[in-house]
Amino acid sequence: MPVGCSFAFRPCCIFLLIVVSCGGSAWATVLTTGDVTPGGGGLQPDPWGISGKLKIGEFGSGTLSVQAGGTVLNDDTGTIGHYLGATGVATVTGTDSIWDNDQNLIVGLSGSGVLNVTNGGKLLNKSYASAGYYTCLLYTSPSPRDG
Repeated sequence: MPVGCSFAFRPCCIFLLIVVSCGGSAWATVLTTGDVTPGGGGLQPDPWGISGKLKIGEFGSGTLSVQAGGTVLNDDTGTIGHYLGATGVATVTGTDSIWDNDQNLIVGLSGSGVLNVTNGGKLLNKSYASAGYYTCLLYTSPSPRDG
């Protein structure tokens, strides 16, 4: 090193982030947010087996998202938008995504309920289904009349 020059080593950190997107989630997921009974909000196991009723938006706002091949199995009634003032939204989307409901399915019991079944998702209901005691929206894609 020439006279009068100095060399100092300064530690540095290098972060490398690689994101690969294939147009959707790479893993099957079952995600709940807000007011969902049982389970509350969070990432649920896949498959998510529920012994008893599934209430999405029982007293407040709650969501259920089943995507990319995720599965929900409940052996009793499923309710979306249970009590007055509550709002529930359930979405089943993506090939092989399934919500298998063994008993009654009620969308908008006393609250507001939205059910989305899109992009190859499936809803299996083994008893009666009811929509719109108060407010509900049902979406399917493609719609049954589209062939």
